Amino acid sequence: YTNRMLIVEDNNELRNFIKEVFNTSFQVYEASNGEEGIQHARTYIPDIIISDIMMPQKDGLQMLQELRQDIRTSHIPIILITARHESDTHLKAMKYGADGYITKPFTMELLIARMENLMDRRKALLTEYAGRSNGGKQDAKVSLSPAEVVITDRDEELIRKVMQWLEENIADSEITVDNLAAYVGMGRTSMYNK
Repeated sequence: YTNRMLIVEDNNELRNFIKEVFNTSFQVYEASNGEEGIQHARTYIPDIIISDIMMPQKDGLQMLQELRQDIRTSHIPIILITARHESDTHLKAMKYGADGYITKPFTMELLIARMENLMDRRKALLTEYAGRSNGGKQDAKVSLSPAEVVITDRDEELIRKVMQWLEENIADSEITVDNLAAYVGMGRTSMYNK
């Protein structure tokens, strides 16, 4: 599997149903509450998270807020599912940084479409940056200077920090990914996934 998905849902039946739909195209991880979801998100750095809002220990909104504040997980697209139809809940989800919001009951086609849309947008963004930085070649690596980076979310701080460190240390033939990871306060695997 190249893509990882985390499903955070306290209803075993619904969680298993969603897993069955996606387990042929994703490495699927499961959590039954928000606290467990946060731990799994930090451990596995999934490509997308699908989460219920109403759960024990920590609800989906609390989980969303914590994941958005953590530099290791702030970039992960998150779709929230809820039985609540109040606009207040929807507004909180959007304010905390949810990428999608679906109310129960929902069709699996809607969830799949929302998820594919998010994944496609992310891939398109990466392709666009890669194409801009190397004459339009699809397989190009991203090459940006700090002044060219325009990001509005929490990742801006990390990107600027990494690029500044690289500029300051580019002449040092002894630098390693481990040095960079230590500088930004992450492990090598977390840095790679980020």
